[in-house]
Amino acid sequence: MSRWSSWVAVGGLALLTLASAAWSVSTSPKRTSTNTVMAISQAPSSTLDAAPPGAYLTVSPKTVGPDQPFRLSGTDCPSDDQVLTGQNSPVTSKSNGSWSVVVRGILLSDTMIIGAECVHKDSRSEVFSYSPIRIRVTPLPRGARVTVSPEVVMVGQSIRMSGNDCFPSDYVIPDSTGAVSAEYGTYHLSIATPGSDGSWSAVVPVIDASQVGDVSVSATCVTGIAKEELFSYPAVHIEVNTYRHLLVTPSTTISAGTTLTVTSKGPCPSQSQAEVYLQSPDNLANGVPDGHGPDNPSGGEWSATLPIPPATAPGSYVLQATCLGDHTFLGYYSGLPITVTAG
Repeated sequence: MSRWSSWVAVGGLALLTLASAAWSVSTSPKRTSTNTVMAISQAPSSTLDAAPPGAYLTVSPKTVGPDQPFRLSGTDCPSDDQVLTGQNSPVTSKSNGSWSVVVRGILLSDTMIIGAECVHKDSRSEVFSYSPIRIRVTPLPRGARVTVSPEVVMVGQSIRMSGNDCFPSDYVIPDSTGAVSAEYGTYHLSIATPGSDGSWSAVVPVIDASQVGDVSVSATCVTGIAKEELFSYPAVHIEVNTYRHLLVTPSTTISAGTTLTVTSKGPCPSQSQAEVYLQSPDNLANGVPDGHGPDNPSGGEWSATLPIPPATAPGSYVLQATCLGDHTFLGYYSGLPITVTAG
């Protein structure tokens, strides 16, 4: 897979984005609009090289409440460099140049401009700057909440999402929650129609390509005619489990300089390639270069090697693996704890 290949995140419960309109909080809610723009992070363009063709940012959701976190993702920053957002610690890209980070909420209610820079890991000098994108921060209706049942689910099962305070003449779109196809990020939406009291409920599948572990779930209230976004509900968390697991030799406790052999227990889908990497849970930027399984047009089980550099700091890590297709993640494996000792 090319270092400059583009990518779209469709891991089952990524946030859905739509065009936005604002919401004014009152006992009789009414729609309003804002037009003030405020820069969050953007370097002077004169100091930066041109971005690679196709490099882009995405934000989800595009409308949030004050202090509500959102996910910022991008493409085409080489894995030996890092991304600065101005809101988080440096982010390290995967081998295909993709990256994603949850950004803390913004307190102001307004339309904001969000930017990010790809920088050299050691010098922090700029490689290129992403074209900025907008996010709308708008108050939520009082008491607007979403609930999910069950709170622990297996990929391939479904969850029921319920909420309130969306106009009866509007619609609710549960965030992708696995209800997306793996092909180029196409959304297969479960749309709910609120009742006369603004309450709604929908059954949403968690597809095989869903992210696993602790995953945030939300929903979006949109206008009935133009499908413009009114507000995004505060996210709740569920635990997503999978039948995909990892086996390693020689052991889950190794010394720096060892080469791990990683074997799947649970196949990757067809037209995908396994990617494995060792990640520090305390410092996501402190990882180990990726390893790859063979390209497997027919899918199936796989094996890959992952050399652990001699300079790797001792400590606790998590072995992660994903199934990468063209432009998308097609599957995730349960993380496996790994302890690295001094070589």
